[in-house]
Amino acid sequence: MALLLSPFIPLRIMPETWGLLPKSQTDDELIEQAIVRLVTEHNEDESAHLGTGQSLQSHKASEVIDHVAQSIVSDKLKDFETFKLLDYFCDFIPWVSLDGFETDVNAGGSLPVAYGAFLYVQTGATSGNYTFLRTRGEWDSLYKSGKITVLEFVISVFNTLRDSTVYLLFTGSSAYPIVETARHVGFKIINGEVWASSADGSTQKLTDTGWSFRPSYIAFPRLKIEFQYGASGFAKFYINDVLKATHTQNLPQDVDAYLRLGAITNEDHSFDFGIHRVMIMRPY
Repeated sequence: MALLLSPFIPLRIMPETWGLLPKSQTDDELIEQAIVRLVTEHNEDESAHLGTGQSLQSHKASEVIDHVAQSIVSDKLKDFETFKLLDYFCDFIPWVSLDGFETDVNAGGSLPVAYGAFLYVQTGATSGNYTFLRTRGEWDSLYKSGKITVLEFVISVFNTLRDSTVYLLFTGSSAYPIVETARHVGFKIINGEVWASSADGSTQKLTDTGWSFRPSYIAFPRLKIEFQYGASGFAKFYINDVLKATHTQNLPQDVDAYLRLGAITNEDHSFDFGIHRVMIMRPY
């Protein structure tokens, strides 16, 4: 039976402790208890307000720290206590000029062009034409025993790869042309197929990653290496954060390294590609 209140009862005689009243005649839970219970359940609900258009969708779910009070910074920087930028050596290659590089281009080739956002590399149109470049200097003590160095390339291909070979290497050798057994870790792209590559100065190890640029243009794959220098060293090769190969033999034992990039066309057709980012990161 519903309880009907007369509209003529003055509001001042209503109990001020309404929260102590039961919710209904069939549930003796007090209103105040129900409120506390529902608020607690809501606070403990990890999915609350995360739906599209709801309040935390743009705060907690977003990568951008946009809350003025910074009340949820910890949601964005979950690993802040374990990852501190100043504890790492980090380097990026800015493609604003080629002043810090030496180039090697044979007849028919063209010099690489730095466009700021990326480096443009193009071979000549005759089989055997190549375009290479390397840093003038090397990173001293880039590798340290027992510590993992991350090396990453972001590239794009502007036409069909056809018969061509691309090199993306960190190597201890400054010699031209590239000697494939020279000490290095990196990627070798053969006719569009991506291979993991390493060498110890006498023997090269190549592993097919199973990943290909063919049959058409693919932009911005991230080719990453995690290299641990030393007697128990390894090189792990990733494409878009998926592990594709692991080398534990035929690894470089240098602690210094040059960056070496370039391409060779193996038919009478020019080939071009862009290198958008080269990143190095290692704990101090």
